[in-house]
Amino acid sequence: MKTYENQQNNILYNQILEHAIQCNLLIQRYFPRQDIFEQIKNYIMSTSNCPCILLGESGTGKSSIMAKVVREIPIWYSATNSLSVIIRFLGATPSSSDIRRPLISIIEQICTIYHLDKPSNVDNVKENLENILMHIPKDQYLILLLDAIDQLQSVDLKNLSIWLPTKFPSANIKCIISTISEIEIERTTIDIRQQLRTIYKNDIIEIEINALDENLAQQV
Repeated sequence: MKTYENQQNNILYNQILEHAIQCNLLIQRYFPRQDIFEQIKNYIMSTSNCPCILLGESGTGKSSIMAKVVREIPIWYSATNSLSVIIRFLGATPSSSDIRRPLISIIEQICTIYHLDKPSNVDNVKENLENILMHIPKDQYLILLLDAIDQLQSVDLKNLSIWLPTKFPSANIKCIISTISEIEIERTTIDIRQQLRTIYKNDIIEIEINALDENLAQQV
């Protein structure tokens, strides 16, 4: 049993490390976007418990912005010992294109951080995640970032409500999602933005990420 637990911990550690490396690589490509960062900061420091969606076409720098946010969040909080930040760059690593695996690792990471019992049944990862989020102490802050959900496999994109938490219990838990507005797969257009609006009944913060102008883009 102990050996199995150690193996599970090693798998989780390796997954976290993969995304930490990806984060550091993306930060090197970041170009200052102060207006966008002010909007993200205002959301994170607000009393809202709705999710925040970063919307922009491919190549507008959403992933590098998300990576930079991870670096900046601890600066925005005075009590960093009560702050945890979890990020997953979906589709960027071999284990992150199928949403079940990132969600399971997120659940395991949250349970490890807050000393919670890990769910014994992993069949319904959405329900497990929603339940786990409810047990995070109100004096602790969790920022969850899901980058590039449009990079998931088509079965996960066609119905986001199957896996995406439909509610976040309180303002100490923030969720930031980045994506393109829509994607065409197998000659079918999947309207990601509208799905998100429907899931959250339009109770979301939308931040538009526009392309850098040509002169600035050449400097990145």
